[in-house]
Amino acid sequence: MKKIVCIVIIAIIMCCVVVCINLLTSESDITVDSEEICRVSFYPSSGAGSETYLYTFYENGTFVQQFGTTRGNDITNYRFITNRKTYPYNEGKRVLTLDEIKEISNMVENIFKSGIFSQNELIADSWKIQIYYQGETLIREVFDVPPEIQQLVDKLKSISPIDLDLRGFA
Repeated sequence: MKKIVCIVIIAIIMCCVVVCINLLTSESDITVDSEEICRVSFYPSSGAGSETYLYTFYENGTFVQQFGTTRGNDITNYRFITNRKTYPYNEGKRVLTLDEIKEISNMVENIFKSGIFSQNELIADSWKIQIYYQGETLIREVFDVPPEIQQLVDKLKSISPIDLDLRGFA
C-alpha cells in the first residue's frame, strides 16, 4: 500500500512539474507565414525585464503587436518578449493594407536615414525605442521626441490592435 501511495505522489509531482514548465515557457500563439519587414519596440530605459511593446510587420500585410516583459535588450531575438503566465502579456494581430505597410516602411526608413539615432544618451525615466530593419538595429533613449519618431508612434497608436500606453512619452 505504501508503495502505491509513493507512486501516486511521484506521478502527481511529475504532472505538476510538466504543467509548470509548460506555463512558464509557452510562446505566442500567433504565427505568420510571410517575410518580416521590420520590428519596432518601446520599453522603459530601465531595460530588460521591463514592460515592452513590440510591433512586427510582414510583407503580406500582417501586423503583430505584443505587450509583455522583455527577455533581454536584443530585438533580433525571436523570443524578445516573454509570454510566461507569471507576467502580464497581451498580443494582437491584424492585416494592414499594402499602402499602410508601405507608409510604415517609409517612416522607418526615414528614421534610419535621419541620423537621430546617433544622439543616443542615457536618460533616466525615458523610453527606449529599438528598430530592426534590413538587418540593422537602432536603439535610442527618447525624452524629447523627434518628429520622425512621433509620426511613427502616432501611426502605431492608430493601427494597434491593443492599447499603446507610453506614459510620459507621446
